[in-house]
Amino acid sequence: MLKRITVLFGLLACVYMCKPKPQIYDFEIPQRKLVGILADLHVAEAAIGQYREEKKDSMRSLFIAEIFEIQNVDKVLFDAIVVQLNSYPQLNYEIQRMVFDSLKSLENKSTLNQNKPANQ
Repeated sequence: MLKRITVLFGLLACVYMCKPKPQIYDFEIPQRKLVGILADLHVAEAAIGQYREEKKDSMRSLFIAEIFEIQNVDKVLFDAIVVQLNSYPQLNYEIQRMVFDSLKSLENKSTLNQNKPANQ
């Protein structure tokens, strides 16, 4: 009987220890700003697709530099946070979901503005 209790206790301890720990956003760039930067980068990549192949690299460099200047964030810091974020899959998923929602909202606003009649 004591053996069963010990085995049961050991299994419960293993289950408790193996339970995923909650992932909390704790990086130097505020979460809202990180989401904004990632959304800007997605929009920039879409815009770069409109350029001729020989111009894409230089336009990408220009867009990225502008995004980080406007957002007032160091690109090296941003890159380090992205690397850290990749080690937290659930948190990374949640951030990417926020980026997707932000882009969807932007798309909806754009669609609404296109459907408005022009004031004369």
